[in-house]
Amino acid sequence: MILVHRCTTVDTISITVGERYRMRKNNICKGHARHIICSVLAFAMCIALLIAPGESMRVEAKKASKKTPTQTQKVVSEPNELSIAEESALQLINKERAAAGCTALTWSNDLFVAANVRAIEIVQSFSHTRPNGTDYWTVNSDIMYGENLARFYQSADKAMESLMKSNVHKSIFLDGEYKTIGIAICPDQNGKWYWAFELGY
Repeated sequence: MILVHRCTTVDTISITVGERYRMRKNNICKGHARHIICSVLAFAMCIALLIAPGESMRVEAKKASKKTPTQTQKVVSEPNELSIAEESALQLINKERAAAGCTALTWSNDLFVAANVRAIEIVQSFSHTRPNGTDYWTVNSDIMYGENLARFYQSADKAMESLMKSNVHKSIFLDGEYKTIGIAICPDQNGKWYWAFELGY
């Protein structure tokens, strides 16, 4: 069984916050000026002794922080049966696009993340409408513009053979305006594969 749909939307927002602090000056009586000056000098010497090692510690901490991987770095995992099938499906799609005179689709990690969400969702409800009642593209409305779905095909060859027999699904894969794609597979409790193909510009 296979499904297809396409739609568009964009919606973003950001907020920033700033704070200000104010300082006060206190008047000092002349009679206590000498005592206060001595106290200030002694305090300043103590601060000077503390600042030097403190600065060193901050510099070392800054150097060490550069060695820590950030959350934006790509995490590479070993290939498995599902990822190999997803890659094979992409190759088959690009083979069909080449035969039709279209440029190859480029793999998108963002669309892959969206496809993973959709693959999990269609195990619950095989539809372009999400289980919460919203349209499929609300997973990431900035990049999702086309979707093909399939289920119960345990290989890329079988999934693509079925999808390409449908003129509607075929037209999505061979649409020359699409430039990127993400493909994900989610097995159900019986091991049957559910496929989500998410396309973008």
